[in-house]
Amino acid sequence: MSEDKIVITIGRQYGSGGHEVGEVIAKKLGIKFYDVELFRKAAEDLGSDPDKLKRFEERRTNTMSVWGDGDVSFMSMPRKLDLISNDDVLFARESELIEEAAKESCVIVGHCANEVLTNAKIPAAAKVFVYAPVQARIERVMEEYKIPSLEKAEKAVEKMDKTRRSYYQYFTEKRWGGREGYDLMVDSSILGIEKTADLIISFTKKRLGQ
Repeated sequence: MSEDKIVITIGRQYGSGGHEVGEVIAKKLGIKFYDVELFRKAAEDLGSDPDKLKRFEERRTNTMSVWGDGDVSFMSMPRKLDLISNDDVLFARESELIEEAAKESCVIVGHCANEVLTNAKIPAAAKVFVYAPVQARIERVMEEYKIPSLEKAEKAVEKMDKTRRSYYQYFTEKRWGGREGYDLMVDSSILGIEKTADLIISFTKKRLGQ
């Protein structure tokens, strides 16, 4: 990787603040930030309304229906993978968008970006996984999403972690949050969002010799 290009991928547990950490990093470095935009662009490219396909974002549905209004079918899409479902179609397009984004400095959150770049032989300056103790994540989810019930927040954290784990392990055949997939794993509850971002930036620059 050229020393003047910085590509950081961030995997994250639900409620750990990984998305916010990525946003802060991108802002501090003055580089592009990608997360839900990847999903929306992929859905639009496939002729579908992103809002109607929200259930596909970083989750598996195993559905095999027609995309868009009948003019674009997953069976007619160019096959970069052995596509068998709508999940595969969307993931294949997202992967292409990730590879395209990584041609320039950027931060990419989620969407198996660490493994997508590895498989495409595109180096990343840092592949990071942000996590936090479950209680800290429950409290953050309750505050951020205005969930008044502790029980509901606990279930939301458990469900989203399960969803992301299934999605990641299906498409990468690796363990979600496993050390083998990342260069740095950081507990965001220790330093908070801002300082966690600073730590990742420092690590990345050190790795690049900057």
